Amino acid sequence: MKKSIRYFGIALLLTSLSTLVTAQDCEAYFPMQEGAFMEMKNYDKKGKLTSITQYTVLKKEVTGNRTSVAVKINTFDDKEEPVMDGEMEMYCEDGIFYIDMEKFLDEQMMQSFEGMELSVEAENLDMPSGLRQGTELKDGYVKVSIASEGVSFMTLTVNINNRKVEGTEEITTPAGTFSCVKISYDVVVKSIMKVSSKGIDWYAKDVGVVRSETYRPNGKLTGYSIMTDLKINNYN
Repeated sequence: MKKSIRYFGIALLLTSLSTLVTAQDCEAYFPMQEGAFMEMKNYDKKGKLTSITQYTVLKKEVTGNRTSVAVKINTFDDKEEPVMDGEMEMYCEDGIFYIDMEKFLDEQMMQSFEGMELSVEAENLDMPSGLRQGTELKDGYVKVSIASEGVSFMTLTVNINNRKVEGTEEITTPAGTFSCVKISYDVVVKSIMKVSSKGIDWYAKDVGVVRSETYRPNGKLTGYSIMTDLKINNYN
């Protein structure tokens, strides 16, 4: 009996160590620290400022293998006037980092639905540890059903497909110089019409997207975003 108890204790210890290692192996591509602040400025194809997006980490929670942060989003227009605000979640679970698909929703379009009833479902984007050139990543989507007084009248869907790691690059922005993973993907937005585009994001570990570019299917640039401010304690 004592030997069985000893073996059970060893197995329990190994399981706990495995859980701890799995949690530690997660490579976060967003600040997982309360109070962290980031600012992205968004431009059209000619380099004209169109909007500003600010992210602030409000709260961090650790539950088992899951570490999550609640993030406040504030959006401003090109005159730095407030447009809208909201929240999203980023989290690590079982060694994989997940990106909230709601970040791909157009802020101005969502503002037009203010006061209506919104129902959201999503398959978040995953970012496994140890990304390498050529790695193909899972698709993601977000679906928003819009209703007014209980009557549904519109559905908005954003699909992110064909995600692929193109390699690593060093990117310099007003917020600093970062070693990044470059990821390409296709975007299909369906509502009244169907609109397709292509995107490239440069992700830095523990920071997030430091540069993003969008293109038409024919390869013509339509806009880009760059990180202009970053405040994270003890970030090197």
